Amino acid sequence: MGTAMVCVMLGAAVLSGYGISTQIKVRLHAQLVENADFTAHSLERTLSPLIDNHNFEQVQKLLETIGAYRFIQGIFLLDRNGRVVASSDLFAIDQQKDVPIVWDVFQKNLLKKRADIGSFISTAYPVRTSAYNAGSESDIAHVLYIVLKTDYQHQILSTLERAMRLLILVILTIITILGLLLIHFIIMRPLNRLIMNMDSIAGGEYQKPVTMRRKDELGVFMYHFNHMLEIITNKTADLTQSKERLDMALEASESGLWDWNIKTGDVLFNERWVSMLGYGMDDIEPNVSSWEKLLHPDDKAMIMASLERHMKGETPLYRTEQRLLCRDNTWLWILAIGKVVQWDSHGTPERIIGTHIDISRQKRTEAELEKHRNNLQQLVRERTKELEQTQKELLNKAVEAGRAQLSAMVLHNIGNAITPVMLNLEQLKKSSVKQIIDYLRQCYSDLAARKDDLTHYITVDPRGIQVAGYMGDLIRDLETERSKSADLIDRNTVATEYVSQVLSLQRSYAPGITEIKEHIRINMLVEDALKIQESVISRKDITLEKNLMPHIPGFSMEKNKLMQVLVNLIKNSCDAIDEHPEEKHHRISIATFMKENRVCLEISDTGCGVGQERQQEIFEFGISSKGSSGFGLYYCKSFVDANHGVLSLKSDGKGRGATVTLEFAE
Repeated sequence: MGTAMVCVMLGAAVLSGYGISTQIKVRLHAQLVENADFTAHSLERTLSPLIDNHNFEQVQKLLETIGAYRFIQGIFLLDRNGRVVASSDLFAIDQQKDVPIVWDVFQKNLLKKRADIGSFISTAYPVRTSAYNAGSESDIAHVLYIVLKTDYQHQILSTLERAMRLLILVILTIITILGLLLIHFIIMRPLNRLIMNMDSIAGGEYQKPVTMRRKDELGVFMYHFNHMLEIITNKTADLTQSKERLDMALEASESGLWDWNIKTGDVLFNERWVSMLGYGMDDIEPNVSSWEKLLHPDDKAMIMASLERHMKGETPLYRTEQRLLCRDNTWLWILAIGKVVQWDSHGTPERIIGTHIDISRQKRTEAELEKHRNNLQQLVRERTKELEQTQKELLNKAVEAGRAQLSAMVLHNIGNAITPVMLNLEQLKKSSVKQIIDYLRQCYSDLAARKDDLTHYITVDPRGIQVAGYMGDLIRDLETERSKSADLIDRNTVATEYVSQVLSLQRSYAPGITEIKEHIRINMLVEDALKIQESVISRKDITLEKNLMPHIPGFSMEKNKLMQVLVNLIKNSCDAIDEHPEEKHHRISIATFMKENRVCLEISDTGCGVGQERQQEIFEFGISSKGSSGFGLYYCKSFVDANHGVLSLKSDGKGRGATVTLEFAE
C-alpha cells in the first residue's frame, strides 16, 4: 500500500513537473512575444514622426540603442525594395534582405507577421507613418523587422528537462531500491513542499527556493530545482532591465507612452508622460478619466471627435495637438499620436497605444511669429497709407518738379558756358603783356640816354647791340600775347552768345500764370531739348543721330510740360549710358515719324537696358533700372496718359540698350 502510494505520489510529481515545465515554456514564450509586440509598437510610434521628417540619423541611433537589449538579436528597418534603411547592426545598412514575412506585410498590408526560425523568433511590423491608409495595399513604406533571442528560454527548458530526468531517475531508483521500505512521511512531506513551490512558480513567484537540506537523491533534485529557479529569476531580471532600457529610450526621445484598455478604461502611463506635466506617478490615477480631467475645455470636443473618427477606422492615426493642465496650473501643449492595436471578435477597438510629445516651445515660437507677422502687416498698412499720401503730394508737385529739373539743366548749361569765360578772364589777367611793356620801356630809356651817338651805340657798343636784339624779341612776344588775348576774347564771345540762346529757350518754355495748350511742332521741340542737353551729350562723348521726318503735322498740348518729358527722356538715356561703361562707342538716336495718323517720337540708346522681367513695371512709381528714385518715368507716363498718348519702352535685356516711343494724336 505504501509502495503504491509512493509510486502514485512520485508519478504525480513527475506529471506535475512536466506540466509545470510546459506551462513555464508557454509562459516564457508568451512573455517574449508580448515584449516584442510592446517594443515594436513603442518603436513604431517613435519612428513614425522621425520617418515623416526624414530624420533617419535619429532613427539609426534609436535602433542602435534598442538593439543593445539582451533579448534582441537584431532590429532592421526595411523599405519596399528590401533595402535595410537603418539597423542595430551597422554592417547591414543599405544591404538587401529577402525576408518572406516582411514581404507578406508589404503585400498583404498585415499588422504583424511572426515566424520561428531555429533559436530565434522573428516578427515584422508595418511602420504606419502619416501616409498610412488601412484600406490600401501599397502605402506601407517601411517595415520593422525584429529578431528575438530564445537562447535563455532553451536554457531554462533544458535545465528543467535535466531536472525532470533526474527526478524520474530518483523516482525509479527509490522505487527499485527502497520499494516497500519507503516510508510515507519521508516522501510525502518534501513532495508537498515541492508542489507548493511549483504552485508559486506557476503564479509567477520565481524567487522562493525550497528550503530543505537533504543529502539523498531528493536533496539533489531540490538543489537542481533551486538552481532552475535561480536561472528563471535572472532571466526575469534581464527582461525587467530590458523594459527599463526601453523606457529610457522613450524618455531620450522625449516621448510619453500611454496604453489604454478601452473596455476597462485602465490606462498605463509611463513616468515621462506624468513628469512632463509636473506630476508624480502616484498623483495620476491609471484611468482614462485622469487624462480627460487634464484636457483644456476648448480642446476637448475637437480631440474627442478626432479620437472617435480613428476608432471608427476613418483615419489611420489618432493625431491631435492638445493642451493639458500641469501641476502648477499652467497649460502644456502636447502632440498626441496613437493607434488602435487590438480589436475584439466583433471588430470593436479594445486597446490603443500612443505617445505624448511636448511641443510647447514650438507653440511659443509660432505665437511669436504670428505676433511679428501681425505687427508687420499693420506696419505695412501704415507705411502704404503714408506712401499713398506721399504719392498724391508728389503728383501735385510733379509739374513744379519738372520745371525745377528743366531750370537746373539750364543753369547747369549756363554754368558750363560761364566757367570757361571765367577761366579765359583769369588767363587775360595773368597775361605777360605788362611785363613785356616794362622791358620795352627800359630798353627805350637806355636808347634815349644814348641818342647823341645812337648809331655807334647800337652798331659798335656790345650793350647797345644786345639791347637792340632784345627789343626785337620783346616785340615778337608782344605780338604772340596779343594773338592769345584775341583768341580768348573770341571764346568768351561764343560762350556769351550760347548763354543768351539758353536763356532765350528758358524764357520760351517758362510757364505762364495758367497753363494753356499750344500748337506744337515736334521737330522744333526736339531740337530745343537737344540744345538744353547739348553740353552733357558732348562732355560724355555720345554720338547723336537724328532722323526727323520733315513736314510732320503738329498737335495741341502744353508745350512746357511736353518739353519736360522730352528733356527727362533724353537725360534718362544719358544716365543709362553712364551705367554701361563696357560699351566703348555710345550712341543716342532720335527719330520722328507718322504711324496711323499719330505723331511718333522714338529715342534709342546704347545704355544699360532693362531686363525682361522689369519692363512691365518700369513706369510704376519708385521703379528704376538705374538705381534712382524712379519718379521721372512715372511722371512722364502720367502726363502722356493724361493727354491720351502712349508711352512705351522696349529692351532686349540688361546691357543691350533701350528704346522709348511716344505717340500722340494729330
